[in-house]
Amino acid sequence: MPTTVASADRILHRQLVEAAALAPSAENTQPWAFGSEGDRLVIYHNRRRALASDVDAMLDLTGLGACLENAV
Repeated sequence: MPTTVASADRILHRQLVEAAALAPSAENTQPWAFGSEGDRLVIYHNRRRALASDVDAMLDLTGLGACLENAV
């Protein structure tokens, strides 16, 4: 059975998420969540995983940057 575009996107998204999730984050909080909008992978800031000591979400944003870099 041939691979459809939708299933190819799912395979690619899964591979990207696997790589992105290996990114370092402060205290291993992994402040990200992933979603999909058509053929786009979306990385969300999951604020519920933030550390109380993370002023202005600087640690979370650094982790999100690392997550995005791994996906790229």
